Amino acid sequence: MAQVSEIKKTPGNRMTGYEYEKGAKFVAYVSSYTRGKGEKYGIRIYDVDMENGYLIEKQQIEISNSSYVTISHNRKYLYSITDFGIEAYRIIKGGDLEQINLASINGMRGSYLSTDYEDEFLFVSGYHDGKITVLRLNEDGSVGDICDELFLKGLGSIAERNFRPHVQCVKRNGSRQCVYPQQKERTHQTVRDPSFRTRIGSQAS
Repeated sequence: MAQVSEIKKTPGNRMTGYEYEKGAKFVAYVSSYTRGKGEKYGIRIYDVDMENGYLIEKQQIEISNSSYVTISHNRKYLYSITDFGIEAYRIIKGGDLEQINLASINGMRGSYLSTDYEDEFLFVSGYHDGKITVLRLNEDGSVGDICDELFLKGLGSIAERNFRPHVQCVKRNGSRQCVYPQQKERTHQTVRDPSFRTRIGSQAS
């Protein structure tokens, strides 16, 4: 995952998704499992040399099994899954990370993270327990209390593990009113009301 600088589209410059401004600096955050590898650094930070195609490691972050990371929409904070819940980091000068806090998700380890467009809430999907956890984000980027939990209904698609759903992804839609989890076999839709409690409906995919 890399921070990307904006580039203006001109009539003679069709965007392909790989354009960048000459001299722009990029940072890549690479997360990985640590279990079974004898490793303690689950996140590595790299300077990206776009001109020569190099990644230059600059910092290692000690964290267990950082299987997924996401960056807030305001580009100031990074959130990572860990065995113990969610860890929040402040992105400081040069793209380095500074830990803010650790928060529990009150369940089995998550599989995917996303924030809402205003960076007020963090959505965590649970592959192992079929749960969506919603946590409040504080103004300083720290992860706050759990404000909603929702266990989905249905069966998984793998025979030996089909006794519960497996939520692989959860994202907010463009209207900013609905959250769409993705799992095998079914598509679920949750709707946010003013108190942020959720109502659920499902339909076969």
